[in-house]
Amino acid sequence: MAKEEKAILGMIPCPHCPEQMAVKHDKNGDPFGHCEECRGQLRVGGNPARVRKFVARYPWAARPVVGAADPVTVTVTEKPAAPAPVTAPETPPARRRANFADALGILGVKHAA
Repeated sequence: MAKEEKAILGMIPCPHCPEQMAVKHDKNGDPFGHCEECRGQLRVGGNPARVRKFVARYPWAARPVVGAADPVTVTVTEKPAAPAPVTAPETPPARRRANFADALGILGVKHAA
């Protein structure tokens, strides 16, 4: 099975050598550079901010992947059901804190108050 050849989107200067680097889309549709001369690679994807900056500098890199599905517009005609009212859970009654006399009572010591 032959590997599918991806279309070259454009060329940029290679950061590793004086030659030009071909920019293609990677498997996720993000720009990816590869230099045939020095075998250097430039991975742009993986960080949306980095991809936005690269596309702002090289607008031709934003073209959609060949064969990708066109975006589908979805129209919602039904209103979502109203959410159930949220009620706070009942708080248990406040418990009385044990004091020193209670501790003596547990030990069996009679304490005069």
